[in-house]
Amino acid sequence: MKALITISVLIIIFLCGCNNLEDKTIWDFSNSFTIKSSTSGYYLSNSFDTITNSVNVTQVANKDLSNGVWLFEQVDKNMFFIINKENNLFLDIDDISKGHWFLVLREKNYKDSQKWFVHKYANGTYKIINRETRLVLDTKVHDPRKKPGIRVWKHSNHPNQYWLFEEIN
Repeated sequence: MKALITISVLIIIFLCGCNNLEDKTIWDFSNSFTIKSSTSGYYLSNSFDTITNSVNVTQVANKDLSNGVWLFEQVDKNMFFIINKENNLFLDIDDISKGHWFLVLREKNYKDSQKWFVHKYANGTYKIINRETRLVLDTKVHDPRKKPGIRVWKHSNHPNQYWLFEEIN
C-alpha cells in the first residue's frame, strides 16, 4: 500500500510539472508584464507576418510596450494562459512536423497547448513550461552577435530557459 501511495505522489508531481515538492507559488499576476530573457536581455514580442498571414512570436532588443506586453490568466495554482495585451491572442504551440514544435499566437481554445506552468527559481527568474508537451520556453542563441530566436525546448538547467517578468504600471 505504501508503494502505491509513493507512486501516486510521483505521478501527481509529474503531471503538475513540478520537479520537487517545494511550493513555487508566484505573485499575483493581475497586472501586465513584459517577459525578458535572463540571458539575452531580449523581450518577448510578436509581429504580423504578411506572407503567412499569421502572428509570430519574436524577441526584440528594447522593451516593446505595444506588442510586448503580456497578461496572465490563472488556470490553476501555477498554470496560466499567457495573453498578448495588444491583440488578445494566446501563447500556444504547434507541431509543424513530428517533434518540431514552434510558438504561435492564436485565439483562446482552452487546449493544454495554451496552458503554461510558471515556476519561480533563484534571483527572481522563472521557467515557463508548456502543459501539453512539458517543453520549456527557451531563447535560442547560436551567435551572440545576432538576434536570438525563441522556441520551446526540452528542460535543462541552461540559463536561456529562465525569464524575468517586469511589471508594467
